[in-house]
Amino acid sequence: MHYILNTDIQIPTDNSRPSTVGPTIPSQQNKRVVRNVSRRNLKPGILYTLTYIKKNDTGVDYTFKGSDGDVIVETFKNCEQADLFIAGLKNESIPNYEDFYSKLRS
Repeated sequence: MHYILNTDIQIPTDNSRPSTVGPTIPSQQNKRVVRNVSRRNLKPGILYTLTYIKKNDTGVDYTFKGSDGDVIVETFKNCEQADLFIAGLKNESIPNYEDFYSKLRS
């Protein structure tokens, strides 16, 4: 799980993407870049905060609270899929944790 509670997401009102850099692991070279991700039920121009993560029978529910007061629950197959969704919205890349931890074990 890369993104934690209180992570903020704002979908731009136009097609431009902010140029931001996400958290990284020192000396980490391999990153997965996410592009062309749908925004599901999140609306452009609204600041959303990740407020709750809950495992269910079919996956994981991520609850986002919008600055407009709306609460939106999105269901993902797993936390990795949710991380890819959020990374795409934030125009960030996610470190390849499997490679990182396998290098530590060797």
